[in-house]
Amino acid sequence: MLEQVQIEEEAERLYREARFRWDEPIAPATLARAAMGPGSVRLVPPEAMRHSAAVARIGDVWRIYIRSDLTERERNFSIAHELAEWLIARRGLGDADTEQSADAMAAAILVPKPFALKACGVRGAKWSQLARDFRASESCAALRYGEVTGEPLVLLTPRCARERGQPYPWPPNECLKKPGKIPGIRKACLRDDPRRVVALPG
Repeated sequence: MLEQVQIEEEAERLYREARFRWDEPIAPATLARAAMGPGSVRLVPPEAMRHSAAVARIGDVWRIYIRSDLTERERNFSIAHELAEWLIARRGLGDADTEQSADAMAAAILVPKPFALKACGVRGAKWSQLARDFRASESCAALRYGEVTGEPLVLLTPRCARERGQPYPWPPNECLKKPGKIPGIRKACLRDDPRRVVALPG
């Protein structure tokens, strides 16, 4: 996966090249059209695509195809993710973890660092409030919180664990996922997906 510093730099560069200010979020579809061309985001019927979105090159033109049945939050993140994949390919930054890099860059595109820092300073680790501010899922809000503040946290999902912030000696994931308290660790289930848990020191 790309280093977080590089992810932030590339997201900022994208905003600046598209001639937008870096301190306020821009709708991902607007940003994509400014960066890739006016016809670059296309809605398609749900039956036309198995995945939520895809980016494809047709001749000299790049397009993002997005399923029309997605919620606003799903659509925003999916467009930002595909825009990040386009950016990673264009800059020659791809590696074995391109999907994870694109997810992290999508969050940086959705919620620029200056805006995220300001919101995190006001809200603290209140995932549902940050999610509303960011117009994103609580998972995205929690990960973005760790990315911009540097506070160590781990997001535990049924499939994986994602660490953000400064390195921290976390207990094994199996221990973190078990119900109950762990000394020195505070945990919170996310309201928009109770199967997901955020753990922080303290």
